Amino acid sequence: MKLGRKITLLFLLPFIGLLVMLAYRAAHREIGIYESQIAVDLKLAGRALRPTFVEIWRVEGETRALHVLAKSDDQLGDMVVRWVPAESGQELPPDEAVRLDSANGEKRRVFVWLHVAEQGVTPGALELSQTLDQEAELVRWVVRDKALTSLGAVLVALALSLVVGLGFIGRPIKELVLQARRIGEGDTSSRLVVSRQDEIGDLGHELNAMCDRLEAARKKLLAEAEARLRTVGQVRHADRLKTVGKLAAGLAHELGTPLNVVSGRAKMIASGRLVSEVAIENATIIHGQAERMTRIIRQLLDFARRGRANKAKVDLNKLSQRVLDLLTPLAKKRGVVVELDAADGAEAVLDADEGQIEQVLSNLVVNGIDAMSEGGELVVRIRSEAASPPAGSDPNPGDYLRIDVQDSGAGIRKEDIDRVFEPFFTTKDVGQGTGLGLSVAHGIVRDHGGWIAVQSEENGGSCFSVYLPRAGETV
Repeated sequence: MKLGRKITLLFLLPFIGLLVMLAYRAAHREIGIYESQIAVDLKLAGRALRPTFVEIWRVEGETRALHVLAKSDDQLGDMVVRWVPAESGQELPPDEAVRLDSANGEKRRVFVWLHVAEQGVTPGALELSQTLDQEAELVRWVVRDKALTSLGAVLVALALSLVVGLGFIGRPIKELVLQARRIGEGDTSSRLVVSRQDEIGDLGHELNAMCDRLEAARKKLLAEAEARLRTVGQVRHADRLKTVGKLAAGLAHELGTPLNVVSGRAKMIASGRLVSEVAIENATIIHGQAERMTRIIRQLLDFARRGRANKAKVDLNKLSQRVLDLLTPLAKKRGVVVELDAADGAEAVLDADEGQIEQVLSNLVVNGIDAMSEGGELVVRIRSEAASPPAGSDPNPGDYLRIDVQDSGAGIRKEDIDRVFEPFFTTKDVGQGTGLGLSVAHGIVRDHGGWIAVQSEENGGSCFSVYLPRAGETV
């Protein structure tokens, strides 16, 4: 029930109860007055009749007196008069005593006794009684009069309670509820117009103040979120540049060979000793080697370029092959053989930011190469499977693409496995790593609705498994 209606009822019910009680007391009072008036009339009639009754008894005898009394009873209408002798052993009511009684199922009657104790007259009392036949009519009149009066009072009280309950309380409370609902829905721009100086007005002022605080907090959170996003972007970009530095060391050898070819062929052409066909052949070789170097440099620049997240359909097989091609020079320098175990083409498609997933794979592959200081084998395996995330993760069970990056390196100590994704935590020697690579990879995978699992044994190699939702899956 609404608060305004409750207040109206709480105001009306005691008021109506009070009116009913007053009506009952008024009816009871009117009945008492009516009964008292009947008793007074009976007493007056008895006092007027008693001297005459006594005189006739003395002069003409008992029989004549009782006869006259009977005729008087016939003339008195509703009033009944009879002689009650004082018999032996029977005590008469006190003189002019009044009693209300109902005999033999008749209407209630008022009885009055007037004693007769004169010389020459048998002791007794005149009993006068009258029915209260108008009592019910009197009650109905009183009830009707009080009901009409009470109805008017109730209508006035109802109008006042509606004005107080709905106008002064119900409508302002409704506005407060609507404002609270808007705040709950995230709208902190609207404000209440408060003109009252009571508790409801204080509540309105507090809601407005809360909106101001929430709006300030929202702006602060937005600014902090933007700053965090910028920081995360900078960390990811710095990690990419770190990886680029490692790639550059491996690519130096790859670029050195074609540069030597280009330089030697260019000198031969410049000497002028070559016939036209041989010169054309050398120029073609130079052009091919230049394209090869351009392609390598473009891949390096594309990897290092900082871009905004842009999800689209990504073929994980092709992306993984491109990453391995890019890192093959670094792997060869370390004596590591890299291999791709691709999935079926139709199963290896996901919705993701290609550059970010490329960064994840590059970080994991580089870490695997670094873990095999004496050479070894690194396998990138892609499979589709139904998987359930670890406890405490946000993703839901479903169909995922699993990317395993497995190496045969030194492995990770058991006590360090739970810390590998912590920022700035690294097991590498000083100067060989910042400890950001796995942290950045973990954040990217989590942003894509997935997770990374780790299996490793000390001196037994490591396997990092990246789980990413397949294209079309809701995670």
